[in-house]
Amino acid sequence: MNIDRKSTIHIVDDHKQNIMILKDILHSDGHRVLASNNAHDALEMALKVKPDLFLLDVMMPDVDGFDLAIMFKSDPQLTDIPIIFISAISDAEAKMKSFDLGGVDYITKPFQREEVSLRVEFHLRLRKLEMERITYIDKLQQREKELEELNKEKDNILRVVSHDMRNPLNGIMGISGLLKEDFNEDSETYELLHLVEKSGEGLLSLVNDLIDVAGIEAGNVDARFQSVDVCSLVMKCIELNRPASFAKKVELLFDCPGKPLNAEIDKSKLKQIVNNLISNAIKFTPREGKVKLKICKKGDTFELIVSDTGIGIPKESQKNLFARKTHKQRSGTDGEKGTGLGMTIIKSLIELHEGSIDVSSEEGKGTTFSVTIPLKNDQKEKVDW
Repeated sequence: MNIDRKSTIHIVDDHKQNIMILKDILHSDGHRVLASNNAHDALEMALKVKPDLFLLDVMMPDVDGFDLAIMFKSDPQLTDIPIIFISAISDAEAKMKSFDLGGVDYITKPFQREEVSLRVEFHLRLRKLEMERITYIDKLQQREKELEELNKEKDNILRVVSHDMRNPLNGIMGISGLLKEDFNEDSETYELLHLVEKSGEGLLSLVNDLIDVAGIEAGNVDARFQSVDVCSLVMKCIELNRPASFAKKVELLFDCPGKPLNAEIDKSKLKQIVNNLISNAIKFTPREGKVKLKICKKGDTFELIVSDTGIGIPKESQKNLFARKTHKQRSGTDGEKGTGLGMTIIKSLIELHEGSIDVSSEEGKGTTFSVTIPLKNDQKEKVDW
């Protein structure tokens, strides 16, 4: 029965004979025992030496056990310590009152050694488990706080480093472009400079994505809403992506209403959303495939649908497609590389517009993304997000 030989049990009873019997039982079970014969002494001793369990007699002169239990439960230092009431009264009303006052158990006199031992050990075990649970939760909360601080520090470093990399990268690409003009396109030097330029573009794309993600996570994304013809904006995004589609012989199709479809959006953010969706569709579509965009009005929203005849997305990847921590980078059908952060950014920018995005995909047949965004936005001027 010796679950914890270091447990301290405080007996409060005005009869010395009862205290002696309980002490004998508890000492034989290996517990440390404290005893008081009135409420005043019991409260004073409990504040000096906090026990693991109270054995509290109900019938005492002046202040009875029920009133003393209220005192214990009212004190922040003692409120969590379990109380087992002891009494010669065995009626249901007294037992119910003891539980209403926060008691965990009720033992009737005369004492039975085995019953006292079992009930005491059971509640000491519960007490120990509860203390372990509280300690574990405290450790988890502390660990979570430390991780939050580390994440903030990491994001700050990432933001600073990424910003500092932009200018040198733009310089490298600019110089490479100028030097290419002095060489024939068939020369080895031209190819090497072209490779430098493309590598710089890829790295700059990664830097921009990292800055976007860091800004989103820090809540530092600003949006300026204005009335924009969505069809015209999407058409411009398609033209920007035509060189990539030509290179892979991927047909770009667009189905839009015959008249302008105006919505209150952040123009640059919607461009970023559309460009990401188009470039991803081209990236994962084999040569001579198709990418189709469609815009339609649905009530007080507009829907942008981007579908392709590409390689599709595995089912296990679809669940975490928009999650930064679990999303894995995949290469395109021609070995194109990406940052693996595009979908995270897309979803965040769509939510900035109070919109939503859905995906349906089948491996080997293609993928369809459906973006729904309100036509009207109450945040006309600027939103800090």
